[in-house]
Amino acid sequence: MDSQRKIDVTDAKILKALLRDARTSFTEIAKECNVKANVIRTRYNRLKQDGVITGEILEVKPEFFGYNCRATLRLRVDTDKIGSVVNQLKCTPEILRTAEGVGRKNLLCFTITRNITEMNKVVEHVKGFSGVTTAEADLWVMTTRESFPENLQISNEEH
Repeated sequence: MDSQRKIDVTDAKILKALLRDARTSFTEIAKECNVKANVIRTRYNRLKQDGVITGEILEVKPEFFGYNCRATLRLRVDTDKIGSVVNQLKCTPEILRTAEGVGRKNLLCFTITRNITEMNKVVEHVKGFSGVTTAEADLWVMTTRESFPENLQISNEEH
């Protein structure tokens, strides 16, 4: 669904609960909404069908697997080559996510490696992609949490 869908208070409560913790049971959400669990299940399925909910995410702690070096790569890419560069980044195992932007750097890459030496190799590898004119890495000192999806402001939610 490309256009914005109307969200009522119950839908907003469902979304907020699941953004806080995607494993929240429909029964638990139903109690908060003063409805039965089958109402929550039906609304959840409709939200999913309408494209409001696009999936569920499992998060793991990368450090458990020895990945102790995280960075944001800021790239300057020729505009006509962004698609090609993104395709190459998809094939680079250390690149977890990309985001296209506007400004001096027009492509961001969220990257993870085991150490700084591997990170430098990734940066040099990416610098070699056709269309990449600049690549800089900003190392993360510490990550407290991957994301804060529960901070998303949803219309019609009660405060």
